Order: sequence, then C-alpha cells, then structure tokens
Amino acid sequence: MNPNPDVSRRDLFRIVGTGLLSAELVSAQDVKDAHAGMAMPASGPKSLNGGPNYVPKHLNAHQFNTLRHLGDLIMPADATSPAASEAGAAEFIDFLCSGNEDLAAIFDGGLSWLDEFMKHKYGTDFLASKPTEQTALLDLAYGARTAAPEVAAGQQ
Repeated sequence: MNPNPDVSRRDLFRIVGTGLLSAELVSAQDVKDAHAGMAMPASGPKSLNGGPNYVPKHLNAHQFNTLRHLGDLIMPADATSPAASEAGAAEFIDFLCSGNEDLAAIFDGGLSWLDEFMKHKYGTDFLASKPTEQTALLDLAYGARTAAPEVAAGQQ
C-alpha cells in the first residue's frame, strides 16, 4: 500500500479507528457500553483519561504505558486537540480489548512485537529506547511503500 504523504498521523489514527469499528472487530454492544460510560456531564465534555490511578482491565502495566506513549507519538497535542493520552485513548483501547478477544490479540501481539523489535535493534524495549529510536521505527513503518522485511510483521 502506498501511503498518501498528505495524510497526517492523526488522520491515520482516525482512519484505523474507523476501520476497526466498521470491520466489526468491536461489537455494537461494546460501543454502546463504552458510550454509556462517557455520558456528557453538565460541566462539559468528559475525558476518558483515567489519570495515574487507572487500573487497566486487559493490558498489563507495561503494555498500557507503552500504548499511552505510542498514542502520544502518533497523535500529539496540537492547537485544537489534546494528545491521545489526555483524551484517554489508551483507556478506551484497553476497555475495548477487555471485552473483545480478537482485538485484544491484535494489541497484545503488536505491543509484544514492538518491544521485541526494539530489544533486538537497540537492546531496550520501546519505552526505554531513545525518543529518536522510537520515532525512527514509526517513521520506517509508516513511511515505507512496501514493508521492509524487518518491519513487515509490525506494519501489519
């Protein structure tokens, strides 16, 4: 697949999220349950950000922290939107994974691959790697016209 150079990482994140929902990886009931927990309070929009006391429902602590950091690299704050972590993206993904084995397998496998790749290449897991190493991997996986053999599994 030839990624469109005009598509931002934020747009890619939205496209992937929409694709997951439209592919019915998440049941309609999962979506209803998630939205029920996000009712708009009288004071304004509610973030899903569980803060430092959030206890993941499916992911282990390392996976959850990796997902939060990865989300912020993909969707950082900008002038009009909060970063993924501020919006509670990792909490929402963890919630969805807790009720959907297929989605959980995708995230468990992807986060494991990410750490193993970084350990093999740099000697540390993704979180412990230098910021330049983290973004280099994301740039390689996102920018490749066809998956280089070393990142093909992770690109999927």
